[in-house]
Amino acid sequence: MGEESNTHDVAAMRAALMKKLGAQADSYPKAVEARFPRILARIDELWGSHQLDLYLEELMLPERQERQGFPIEVATELLKLIALHGAFNHKPPPGRERWSHVEKSAFEGKPEI
Repeated sequence: MGEESNTHDVAAMRAALMKKLGAQADSYPKAVEARFPRILARIDELWGSHQLDLYLEELMLPERQERQGFPIEVATELLKLIALHGAFNHKPPPGRERWSHVEKSAFEGKPEI
């Protein structure tokens, strides 16, 4: 059901991410590790950068309609990581603010909520 973990050094990723989480190590995403080691690798790689915020946002709000979504335990862990990483307030590079990828015309003519 999950991805093949033999292409990823899960133990090394776990150690690295646990170190990065520090006092928040209890937020380590065990279900993500077990089911989606590729995502864990990307989280470890991007930790501490604004790109991780964008990546996690993309995972939780996919643009492709055919995606099924994550199992609840994985989604819960990803949401915790979004909140935890977001608390570090990493600034986006100039011109790369959230939603900057959405064309203004996508909103024109839409009723306000």
